[in-house]
Amino acid sequence: VGVGVSLFETRRFAKLLQWPFDLQTAGIFAPSHGDTGNMFAQGGMWSPDVCRIALPYVKDPRIAWAARSSAGSEKVLFDRPSEELVGDHPDSEEPAIGSQPFHFPAYGLARLQHGENGDATASVLFYGFHGAHMHHDQLNLVLFARRNCLLTDIGYPEQTDPYNHRRFGFHNNTVAHNTVVVDSCKQARGPGILYGYEPNGPVQFVDASCEGAYPGTVSLYRRANLLVKAAPGRSYLFDVFTIHGGTQHDWSVHGTQ
Repeated sequence: VGVGVSLFETRRFAKLLQWPFDLQTAGIFAPSHGDTGNMFAQGGMWSPDVCRIALPYVKDPRIAWAARSSAGSEKVLFDRPSEELVGDHPDSEEPAIGSQPFHFPAYGLARLQHGENGDATASVLFYGFHGAHMHHDQLNLVLFARRNCLLTDIGYPEQTDPYNHRRFGFHNNTVAHNTVVVDSCKQARGPGILYGYEPNGPVQFVDASCEGAYPGTVSLYRRANLLVKAAPGRSYLFDVFTIHGGTQHDWSVHGTQ
């Protein structure tokens, strides 16, 4: 207090406000992961009210757009009215959100994407490592195309009861995700390794491994995805999963039906 430093002006703090826009996929989806979202992944994860608070400090047209979308929804006694705040920013067209590939290196999430909005095809691969609200889902893959969630993540479990058998037996378990189950066991947890990420051109590419998912069982647990643009508005995903170790490999995929 009183030191003349604004947290909003630091890049690391600003990223806490910008990441929901960066996560947005194919224009309309917010991929579920761990204890977030649901299997349809529709909508955005940003808070218009938080964007309104940040608007005077963070110069990002996406934040201005989100704040404008809910101007007047919240009244704070000693703050400037929302209408005045958004009035300081030109009312331009809706910014492009979720229209490009994106990589979260520290989190371990890589998106490939061709096209925008209705014509978009996008895949998201998780290779990261974190403990809070996690599922046993390393190298999980989700896929979106033509405004549909084709390969989905269930997201937040139906119950958070610590004794609920469905939560731990299925919803949080590896078998409920689009990855490979080794020897009928759920994954453990360990750091992932990114070998390559190429978001440009007609053939986009990501390659990562997570041997810590099955320590002592596998020597290689690696997945590579190529998103190939075949024609305008038409792309396909080539998926290669390589495992050395274990005696049984079950490749699990889940849609919304």
